[in-house]
Amino acid sequence: MIHHWGGMSSVSRRGLLWLLASQILFLKKHYHGVKRGLLIGAKYLGLIIRAPVYLLAGLLTFNRSRLRKVGYVLYVVARLLTQPWGYQKDLTGPVTPWTEIW
Repeated sequence: MIHHWGGMSSVSRRGLLWLLASQILFLKKHYHGVKRGLLIGAKYLGLIIRAPVYLLAGLLTFNRSRLRKVGYVLYVVARLLTQPWGYQKDLTGPVTPWTEIW
């Protein structure tokens, strides 16, 4: 796979938060019961595993971009676990889960 526009190297903290929040929102909206819990748990587990992998890779290669991703991933996990958000049924416009200014 080739990312012509930077892939994960061009991700911002805000962009990563919105990407993962929308994925979790999709799972909450379309799956129920145990399946929903397993899928959302797998998403969080993937995030938690990413942080030490990026840290180790960044330290071994002296790559600032990977080290910065550690902070991004930890920030996203903290925001997703502490901020209340969800979807509103029958809403025609975009959902804005967080209203504060970043």
